Amino acid sequence: TKVDLKSSVDTVETRLKSFNLEKKVLGFYLIGHPVNEYRDEINSMSIRSIDSYFKKLYSNESADDFSELATISGVIINSRIQRMGQDRFINILTIDDSTHRLEIIVYPDVYEKYRSLIKENEILFISGIISLDDYNGDLSMKANKIIDLDSARQQYSKEVEIFLSTELINDKILEKIVSLLEPHKNGKCPLTIKCLSQKHIVPLNLDKEWFINPTSMLIDNLSDLIGKENIIVKYQ
Repeated sequence: TKVDLKSSVDTVETRLKSFNLEKKVLGFYLIGHPVNEYRDEINSMSIRSIDSYFKKLYSNESADDFSELATISGVIINSRIQRMGQDRFINILTIDDSTHRLEIIVYPDVYEKYRSLIKENEILFISGIISLDDYNGDLSMKANKIIDLDSARQQYSKEVEIFLSTELINDKILEKIVSLLEPHKNGKCPLTIKCLSQKHIVPLNLDKEWFINPTSMLIDNLSDLIGKENIIVKYQ
């Protein structure tokens, strides 16, 4: 039997495909969750988990007037349309971030503005007001802004750091890093490469030509090449 080695390589892309296939077959995520691939990065953006809002609700004695402006991140696991009048409909999305689920109410004007982003299996960042739902008494969000992971990185990122240990400093790896960075040059986010030796960290401060756009493709490809632990997108 011929084995497709390429498809068996463990990368961010293959893991996400595996999670999404599992969700399609089983109806839920079992072995892993897309958001957890980016959990540290999302936390660095100071974006709280959905579960934290439910915990705050349950610990709040005056829960009836719970209302908070927030941004949450997660994937759409369900969507439906609900009639709100004779000719008025709203979209209701169920977002899951692996800690909890939250219903997102998207009114027509917001839906039309962001409809191209509203896809299942995509990590989305949704801003709006979280409050108690009048119908079911649970928390829900009225959305006013929806962006994807690429846009979130562009909006929140302050710097990208690449760490290269001595075993990663060779012509082959450096050429691959340059080829990955090249299409994303002349962006707005500063890039610092830090070379690690046994006793020292030597930062290479690059000029503005090497400011980058930290897209998902670039970050994922660099993570696969040098290890997720060796690339940090800084948000503070």
